[in-house]
Amino acid sequence: MTVRDLRYAPYEGVSRSHWHSVWAIARNEMGITWSYFRTKLLLIAALVIDVIFIVLVFIEAGVINLMSEGPNAVTELTTAPVTAYVWLKLYGLILLFAATGCGTISHDIQAELMQFYFAKPLKRLQFILGKALGLVLVGATVTIVPGILIFGLRLAMLARTDLLGEALAQCGSVLAFELVMLVTFSFVILAVSSLTRRSGYAVLSWLAVIFIPDLTALIVGQVVDAEWPHLLSVTANLTGVFDVMITRTHDISVWAPPAAVMGIAAAAFGIVWWRIGVFERL
Repeated sequence: MTVRDLRYAPYEGVSRSHWHSVWAIARNEMGITWSYFRTKLLLIAALVIDVIFIVLVFIEAGVINLMSEGPNAVTELTTAPVTAYVWLKLYGLILLFAATGCGTISHDIQAELMQFYFAKPLKRLQFILGKALGLVLVGATVTIVPGILIFGLRLAMLARTDLLGEALAQCGSVLAFELVMLVTFSFVILAVSSLTRRSGYAVLSWLAVIFIPDLTALIVGQVVDAEWPHLLSVTANLTGVFDVMITRTHDISVWAPPAAVMGIAAAAFGIVWWRIGVFERL
């Protein structure tokens, strides 16, 4: 028996609950991610965007109150500001995960820690969920948390108007979309990170997964002059889900973007499941 086999002998002691293992992995990933200077830098950049939208909320409320009476009174809320907010958060999250998330599994492979993980009674699903939860919680600090603050402020500003119900629906759509985006991106990040021991390759793969389909959809869409090529794009499918949430309509079908996003997340999860299974059997 080799020294390495002895060092990673299976653990036979008392185990904690399954969910404790998931949370322990997630907490460890969060600690590593927040130790990076680039994470703090990107957080500051995200806060600048949030401050701009807070100012816009005050401006919107002032305009609505000013025009509350007369023929020019505001009777419905436009979707343009929330759509712009969603797009900025989408690409902000892509940048954040490129800078901090692509080494989530790659670093473990490079440091030869995978066999150490599974020397304990840790299941493959627990490992994957723990890693994914860590990514979701880090991503939530620049998406869901500021979203709750910004749209909560917006609801408070519009509480005494007839637009409260519409504002509440938009708030729910934004937060639900951000959660879908976080889960989908987390599984895709885990997929590309699990396929290589070099985090630099994982970053390139992550950017390729995002931008090559975008470019392909743009080119094919211009050639065939149709809407269906947008289903080739990860970001277009995600924003399509938001369009369905907020308008209940879509240029192709209200079922197409959700089905495409579910397919992407399922495929990414399948890749991670297969790849981690290889290490689990070592």
